[in-house]
Amino acid sequence: HIISLGAMFYGHSVLGAILRDMEDCCDSNTRILIWDFVRVAQWADCQVINKHLKLEQPILSKEEVLDHMKHSQIQLTGFEDFTKYIIPGYDFMIAECKKRDPGMELLTFSLVRDGFVEGKIAYVIYYCKLKGASVTSV
Repeated sequence: HIISLGAMFYGHSVLGAILRDMEDCCDSNTRILIWDFVRVAQWADCQVINKHLKLEQPILSKEEVLDHMKHSQIQLTGFEDFTKYIIPGYDFMIAECKKRDPGMELLTFSLVRDGFVEGKIAYVIYYCKLKGASVTSV
């Protein structure tokens, strides 16, 4: 049984509720994969990135996400930073966007890519399980 959650950063403001809902979907064999953007810099330094994301709340840092997990029944079993792998994908998207929006005024993917390159945000995956579950790896 696998639960996979992408783009969790859109729910960072209600992360506790998301984790509680996830707990209800788990059993002792459930593996959980959570793809996420996390903030590396201060949120004030990420406002240009937010022109693309259009979030009303800050993206959490890795430490803030892990603190929410610590207070839930979800246990971290592994973590990887995939930032270096997503940047080439953003380069491709930007090249395609420039064909449609040469000034990149409407298609703003480049703002997120720049945030990755500048080290202001990171693209990560959390490998998790239900606390006390028998699953040993994801």
